[in-house]
Amino acid sequence: MTPAKRDSTGVPGVLSADEVYTLHELQRRLRLGRHALRAMRRRGLRVHRVANRGFVVGRDFLDFVARQPADGEHATDDGTTPGT
Repeated sequence: MTPAKRDSTGVPGVLSADEVYTLHELQRRLRLGRHALRAMRRRGLRVHRVANRGFVVGRDFLDFVARQPADGEHATDDGTTPGT
């Protein structure tokens, strides 16, 4: 008997780089409030508008997180981390 493939559909905290999420789904999966999502958008999270709805590509979110300074690091004036 082979192990069943785990399905991450709808699992809180799990995003796939090759999927597209509505803003509502992103908030639900990451357990974010409106203000947290708004702050991420202001800091550069890419949101695509289609038919008057906002969508985030999983890869764009993962890239956004990777660009944020880690604990104890400070961002430069242009929002990047020194040495990157």
